[in-house]
Amino acid sequence: IPKTTGVRDPDDGSPQAVIMAVTKHGMQGVMANRLDSVYERGERSGAWCKLLLKTRGEFVIGGYRTEEGRLALLVVGFYDEGELVFAGQFQQGLTPAIRSALLKGLQPIKTQKCPFVNLPQNKKGPFDEGITAAEMGDYVWLEPSVVVEVKFTEWTNGDMLRNPEFVGI
Repeated sequence: IPKTTGVRDPDDGSPQAVIMAVTKHGMQGVMANRLDSVYERGERSGAWCKLLLKTRGEFVIGGYRTEEGRLALLVVGFYDEGELVFAGQFQQGLTPAIRSALLKGLQPIKTQKCPFVNLPQNKKGPFDEGITAAEMGDYVWLEPSVVVEVKFTEWTNGDMLRNPEFVGI
């Protein structure tokens, strides 16, 4: 943890205090190691642990994409002044059972029209974010009525979710 947080030593606070300080300063996570470990340059060691602290939010499913007949990923957004704005797409956290249940459950709300006001996009962002006009036909669009909880690291400069992961409906 950078010295600016005021938490530099294990004696400075409990794990909860460290997590609160990291969250307060808008940092992504914590690197920790066993007290008896030594630094091994250029080596990965089981003595070190990375804990990412992700933000959670609720997003509306506006579409999905399939691969080989199964749900591959979800496309989500949020409402801004009454319009659904595309925020990202993800497959992280979607187990085979969840994929199957979602694919079956979303069938009744399929529609031909993309519900997002900011799709298609001219180009993908630096993290392969976005959906271009050439890709629009690869997606199944939905009436925006199902809300999912998503955890993510942060918002990108392009106003997309970074590292989104499905939590639940």
